[in-house]
Amino acid sequence: MRTAPTPTPVSADDVRPGITRIRAGAGPLGGFAVAELGSAVDVALLRRPWGIVLDLAALDEVTPAGLAMLVRVAGAAGELDVGLSMVCPAVLRSTVDEAGLTGLFELHDDLDAALAALGVVV
Repeated sequence: MRTAPTPTPVSADDVRPGITRIRAGAGPLGGFAVAELGSAVDVALLRRPWGIVLDLAALDEVTPAGLAMLVRVAGAAGELDVGLSMVCPAVLRSTVDEAGLTGLFELHDDLDAALAALGVVV
């Protein structure tokens, strides 16, 4: 008997004044996790931060729904002129590249690189 994948827990914190980090826990970005991560970003955007870092380093899989949500988030951040930078594992980098979406995202290996891309001295 197969069990459903464990939902990816999401947390948010301010890593610098005006910069919110939204972190996904280990597991796949699909199903419930897509909705939870999308909602967390929407809440952060309502606060109009200077930048958002999506810390997706712990993900091990990205579903098409997860990728679609990330595209939506990139569009929403762009419309509000909020910087968006992502910390991502190789699986996400590969998925974004295969989908031809590398121009939408600032992809980084760690938090320091993501913050530096937003102009923060680390």
